[in-house]
Amino acid sequence: MEKERLILGTDESRRAASKKRVLSHNYIIGIDEVGRGPLAGRIFVGAVLFPKNPKKFLKKSNSPKKLTDSKKLSEKQREEWFSWVKKNKIPFALSAVSPSEIDKINIARACDKAANRAVLKLIKKYGLNHVRIIADAGIHIKPSDRIGSFESFPKADETVPAVSIASIIAKVKRDLEMKRMKLKYPQYGFDGHKGYGTKSHIRAIRKYGPSPIHRLTFIGKFTKIR
Repeated sequence: MEKERLILGTDESRRAASKKRVLSHNYIIGIDEVGRGPLAGRIFVGAVLFPKNPKKFLKKSNSPKKLTDSKKLSEKQREEWFSWVKKNKIPFALSAVSPSEIDKINIARACDKAANRAVLKLIKKYGLNHVRIIADAGIHIKPSDRIGSFESFPKADETVPAVSIASIIAKVKRDLEMKRMKLKYPQYGFDGHKGYGTKSHIRAIRKYGPSPIHRLTFIGKFTKIR
């Protein structure tokens, strides 16, 4: 584990000259989004810098047993993985786009905007060049001379550990934000449904109208509110 920490930049004085080459060759960036479908709240995208061949790394670092798409994990399992990420100092970046901007540019563009910002954060922080990027389907990254290759395909969040972890980080952070929104807008029950279109959530919108964090272009489809 100590070797990975040095490579990831905790010992800049000894590794500065070779860091870019080592990182770009041995690591990938995994990307996934959380919050594409809800009626309220921001969309979050996580980007994780992770070993290209992760099996040995996961085993040595005593990672939690089950790793898959965050939606297929319990809240407890996601929290365990997030604690593991922090303990092992896994480099990650998050970016989010507001409901008002989602209404303005649409959800697909908002997702791509957040994904590109998250990737750029990691590339700049670790001086990456020609890095390989893998994302779950529906995410697009702009071509750059800092990017070696980009792939996006269905179920990457289930089959590629870096993408699974990106999904988990984004999910944990977004859920925390929606729990905080419960305190600000208690009538909508955001701590339970996290902004998704449950029956109770739609009833609350019809009763109280939209809050400042609702996506107006989304709730019109369900409630006739524009």
